[in-house]
Amino acid sequence: LYMRKKKVFLKNIPKNPNFFPFEICWKNLNLSNLHILHGVFSFLEANYIEDNESLFRFNYIHEFLNFNLKAPNWNSFFISGLSFKRGNKLIGLITSLPKLIVLKNYIISCSEINYLCLQKKIRSRKLVSVLIKEITRKLNSIGIVQAVYTTSVTFLESFITCRYYHYPLNIVKLFDLGFLKSPCLLNLKRIFPNKIQLFKK
Repeated sequence: LYMRKKKVFLKNIPKNPNFFPFEICWKNLNLSNLHILHGVFSFLEANYIEDNESLFRFNYIHEFLNFNLKAPNWNSFFISGLSFKRGNKLIGLITSLPKLIVLKNYIISCSEINYLCLQKKIRSRKLVSVLIKEITRKLNSIGIVQAVYTTSVTFLESFITCRYYHYPLNIVKLFDLGFLKSPCLLNLKRIFPNKIQLFKK
């Protein structure tokens, strides 16, 4: 978990988002509209976090996204999207949610950054920094100058690190799909001695 902190002066905050001189434009995302929520779901389903071989990807259900993106204090102002001017299809996304974090004796007003994602075919255009700058501009305009986010990349200024584990709910399906490879079988025999015979063809 990482936190960014800097001094910001209100007069230096741009009132309007960056202008794109080409075919990309900003997209307003009101998640109260089920059609827009489904568009976000479809976009994340096709482009969000995946493994290096592009075989597996996070697949959130509508109910989870609705719960996660529309948590208390939610507002469409805290979501920034990108689309092509000629179409209405989402090609970029970043979300934020204001939070109050209690750290020892301090109460920190900040924002949680999540779902930073770009469509695969435009990732070479270096638009990630543009999305980050836009969500930063929005948060700074309402007095929030700190943000927390998670990443697998190591930074020197991290103030919390943790390790988390996954528990497989359907081992047979994961094996059939290729998510679990043959070297895992030895561990599976030890952990699930009564189910390992299901892997044999």
